[in-house]
Amino acid sequence: MGAPKPWRARALPKRYVEINRISKEAIDPKAALQALPPLIKGSLRLGAYIGDGAVIDHEFGTTDVLIVVPVSAIK
Repeated sequence: MGAPKPWRARALPKRYVEINRISKEAIDPKAALQALPPLIKGSLRLGAYIGDGAVIDHEFGTTDVLIVVPVSAIK
């Protein structure tokens, strides 16, 4: 789920990569959930929001996304 507008950070235009790389119909939700790293899964279970887009960090071989977890969601 996208973050609320006040929290919706976006990568710099020259580094921005669209997150929606394939159609929703082409995604197997069960396989996608299993493939997520544990920290992202846990954050989503708490009600985390995902920022707008991603940044591919070629130097570290990672894809970086902003994840915002409202403090009110943490028990």
